[in-house]
Amino acid sequence: MTIEVPCVAAIMMPDVFTPNGDGYNDKLYAIIPGIKLLRTFEIYNRLGNLVFSTADPSKAWDGTYKGKLCPTDYYIYYISYKGKKTVTRYAKGVLFLIR
Repeated sequence: MTIEVPCVAAIMMPDVFTPNGDGYNDKLYAIIPGIKLLRTFEIYNRLGNLVFSTADPSKAWDGTYKGKLCPTDYYIYYISYKGKKTVTRYAKGVLFLIR
């Protein structure tokens, strides 16, 4: 007997982000194993303003907006991507930026 189990790519996103220049957790990437296509990776501040956006999985958010440091606060991420199948999947969550 063979049982097939569909595999859904798991988003790997930290709860806390510390872009303080120490070389650890200074950039935030959308890490999705098995991804075929990243459609959007967006970061919004508490007021709902878009502070970062990319469709390039090699680009990361460094905790700045228009060249200025974003303050310690909660931020919302939104990701849409395609995994092994052609279905577009979505993920969203909250992370905390600490200076």
